[in-house]
Amino acid sequence: MFDSVAANFVLHCVPGTWAEKGHAFGHVAQVLADDGVFFGSTILDTGVHHTPLSRALNSLYNGPITLFHNRGDDLDGLHTALAAAFEEVEITVVGAVAVFAARLPRRLGS
Repeated sequence: MFDSVAANFVLHCVPGTWAEKGHAFGHVAQVLADDGVFFGSTILDTGVHHTPLSRALNSLYNGPITLFHNRGDDLDGLHTALAAAFEEVEITVVGAVAVFAARLPRRLGS
């Protein structure tokens, strides 16, 4: 078991919806110690403040360059996906970035 697992600036690069990305959270919950923490950060697409430059870069990285896969990623979806795998979820939004910590992993079969 791990005491902590980090995913900083990774999730916005993972293809799929929050429901699909959330499968990874379930896997993290299975290997996290009972008192461990899963933490990280990700760039959200909707429902947050983007500057004109960040909006242009987000569009570019989701389009022609295809580094990002965060179209439609929002705070509620992130919270829902984390809460499916963890009993305690904290998220702070800084600009267009969600910084999160999740504790008390939900185990399969429990």
